[in-house]
Amino acid sequence: MYTKALESFNFKLINKYDINDILKIIDSFDVEWRLDTSRQNQEYTAHTKTNTYYIKSIAPNWNKGKDLKVFPLANNIKLLSLVNDICKDLEKVHDGICSIAMVVKLLPESEIRPHVDDTEYLQLTRRHHIAIKTNDKVLFCVDKECINMKPGECWEINNSKEHFVKNDSNEERIHLIIDIMPNKFLGDKK
Repeated sequence: MYTKALESFNFKLINKYDINDILKIIDSFDVEWRLDTSRQNQEYTAHTKTNTYYIKSIAPNWNKGKDLKVFPLANNIKLLSLVNDICKDLEKVHDGICSIAMVVKLLPESEIRPHVDDTEYLQLTRRHHIAIKTNDKVLFCVDKECINMKPGECWEINNSKEHFVKNDSNEERIHLIIDIMPNKFLGDKK
């Protein structure tokens, strides 16, 4: 079975995006951070110090070669439009389809504990992190390599390797996470 863990990269800088309008929308979030806590309440607790706002997602239990149905979940049309523009660009980079898009806030003086994304979906998708709100005391580490992502930078991470995040600041860190599923792994796209 294919796995990104065999690929030699930890991080790839893909592009830099203007995230100012996205930041303005997210800065007004309140109840939005509590609409879906499934990612924080999973049995595996790497994400307990985060909040998530889903913009797009797929039906659960997707498998390679199956149809991929993507559902817009954001009730903010402007945010959905801004993220769709980035998705279209990344779809060209990876010859694929934007399958999941979410905004994730890591609380101040917190961490996302070391873990590997090991489901079939997460092994096949190309996962991108775009820093929306961050500072110099936030480190993202993959396989012992650590970087400080700057606002607007879009990094593909190799989530098949062990990775973690440390926010040693008294400010929240917010990333836009976008998955692109390459067409070669898909059945019908809807």
